[in-house]
Amino acid sequence: MKYIFIAAGIAAVFALLLLGVAAVVRAVARPVPARKLADYGDFVTVDGVTVHLWEEGRGHRDRDVPVILVHGFAATNWCWRHTIPALSGNRWVLSPDLPGFGLSDKPGEFDYSLSGYARFIAALMDEMEIDRAVLVGNSMGGGVAVRAALDYPDRVQKLVLVDSLGYYKREFEAYRFIGLPVVRDLVMSAAGPRTIGFLLKARVYHDPSAVDDETIRRFAAAYQTENGRKAPVWVSRGLGTPPMIPREDIRKVTTPTLVIWGEKDRILPVAHAGMFGQDIAGSTAVVVPGVGHVPHEEQPEAVNRLILEFLERGGIGNSPPEDG
Repeated sequence: MKYIFIAAGIAAVFALLLLGVAAVVRAVARPVPARKLADYGDFVTVDGVTVHLWEEGRGHRDRDVPVILVHGFAATNWCWRHTIPALSGNRWVLSPDLPGFGLSDKPGEFDYSLSGYARFIAALMDEMEIDRAVLVGNSMGGGVAVRAALDYPDRVQKLVLVDSLGYYKREFEAYRFIGLPVVRDLVMSAAGPRTIGFLLKARVYHDPSAVDDETIRRFAAAYQTENGRKAPVWVSRGLGTPPMIPREDIRKVTTPTLVIWGEKDRILPVAHAGMFGQDIAGSTAVVVPGVGHVPHEEQPEAVNRLILEFLERGGIGNSPPEDG
């Protein structure tokens, strides 16, 4: 029996050594300028931070209130590739890579809390000369949108929360371990196309066959940029442990809100959809069957229809989750 333990120990040490070598190799690799990796969108400067911005429908800016799409943790604005064309037919639609992710800057001194990101959204609106906007946020991006609606209520006309961060989940307590140097280095040394593909298929999407190589490649590109392997740790620390919004704050949201949730979400439970629908006055919650944490990627037509219908009507009364 002791030989089994010895063999397991040797295997573990060997695995750690391999990860350590991988970390060193990646650490000495020279960062790739974000502009060299970008093949869509443009770059704007917001409060001194260079931001990769995808926008469509600018010609409609005077026709109706613009829509700003906010991605989640470790994602990029590429996640809205199915949403932007659908919404930009009659509205100006903008989607930034949040600071710390994608091809935007990843400064160590940025405030990576939800409040800090909410200030960034307000600053982006100032830079683009937008007075009010509809905010659509997925996962962490939904938490940013909620925080912006609380901190800048006059600037947010409507909210769409897609599998949004908000409520407590026990598993989030594990985030505190990411800050430990050994864990941090091991986790970030493993960040690459293979790991990203595995996580998307195992946790994010319900249907793993829906994960395509291009999405994996674009998500992985962030780790080639300056501070690409440090920023996710900074963001985890900035969000706090556990990352959440106090329920009493969520109940203060007065913005007309649509909540959309994937029935099979493995990251944030579908029960949270009903909690948002109950806690935000004038909101409704819709559950999209058979999809995971990113329903706008797995069932874009259904989600686009829900968003477009919501944009064309006013707020409605609170209701329990309904099937999409």
